[in-house]
Amino acid sequence: MQNEAPPNTDPGSEATPPTPCSPASPKVYNNIKALRECLSVLELQFIEFKEHTLTSLNQPSPTQQLRDEMTRLKSEHRAEVQELRAALRGLEEDNQAMKTELRRLREEHCKTAQASQMRSLQRDLEGLREALHNTHRSASTDTHTVATPSTDTHTATPSTHTLDTNTAPPSTPSTHTSDTHTTPHSTDAAPPQHPHP
Repeated sequence: MQNEAPPNTDPGSEATPPTPCSPASPKVYNNIKALRECLSVLELQFIEFKEHTLTSLNQPSPTQQLRDEMTRLKSEHRAEVQELRAALRGLEEDNQAMKTELRRLREEHCKTAQASQMRSLQRDLEGLREALHNTHRSASTDTHTVATPSTDTHTATPSTHTLDTNTAPPSTPSTHTSDTHTTPHSTDAAPPQHPHP
């Protein structure tokens, strides 16, 4: 058997009509409206919080960010070190090439200086030879010039002696003529004749 509902024993339930709107109804309405607005604000805040949470979940953690930043810095540092090493090798190669070029230039300069010095010495030697040759030639010319009058003097001297020998002056007889071609004067010889005034 089905249980039947007990009969309503409240004597005033059927007799009490629904109460009309009381004077407190506008206040309740305002409260409900304020609650609805609060709910809307809460919904918006919840949506923002949810989006922020999802965004935060999608982003890496601070520790992971630090690790990523450290990895990036290490990679950049390694690349910079490699570039510096390559630049250093290039500078060393350039330095070696410059040393080789400097050595070659020094050798060429030494050769040029030696050749120039040799040419200068040769010119000086040629000048000395020319000066010596000119001096020798001038000395030979002077010797020949001096020797020619001496020959003439010796040539003229015998003729003078000859003249003195052959013709002696009456006043002063030549000693050389007397010694060479004549005998000593005798006491019987006639005295020299003096011209009258």
